[in-house]
Amino acid sequence: MNIKRLKISIVSIMVAFSSAVCASDQLMVIIHSDNQMQSVTKQELRKIFTGDKMYFENRKIASFLSSNSKESSLVLERVYQLRNKRLLKKMWLKKLYRGVVFTQPSIVASSKDVIQNVSTNPSAIGIISVQTVPKTVRILKIDNQRYL
Repeated sequence: MNIKRLKISIVSIMVAFSSAVCASDQLMVIIHSDNQMQSVTKQELRKIFTGDKMYFENRKIASFLSSNSKESSLVLERVYQLRNKRLLKKMWLKKLYRGVVFTQPSIVASSKDVIQNVSTNPSAIGIISVQTVPKTVRILKIDNQRYL
């Protein structure tokens, strides 16, 4: 009987731990609570963060990312679909040189700063790690999913 309880406890701990690890590897896209966007595709999100889509309903989109290394790595892989920061820098330099884009996403110190910037700008969009967000922002679904 005690061995059976021990096995159940170990399994419960393993499930809880794996859920926590998965949640820390997830990202969510946030927008201002007044923004009317409901959902975008991963491709549309990539276009926003690469500067290929700069306007939404005649308003210039302001994009924000955290400098947190874990989040940066996940954004690089899941949004930009690039292997390293060197390739991202090269992509931006090409776009800037050709005059295709004039700005790139603003990099701020933390997810908290991303939330602050998005909550004060109705045309802003940001990517942060999964967490509770204030009512001034809301989660934008990507391919009808809450998380990346």
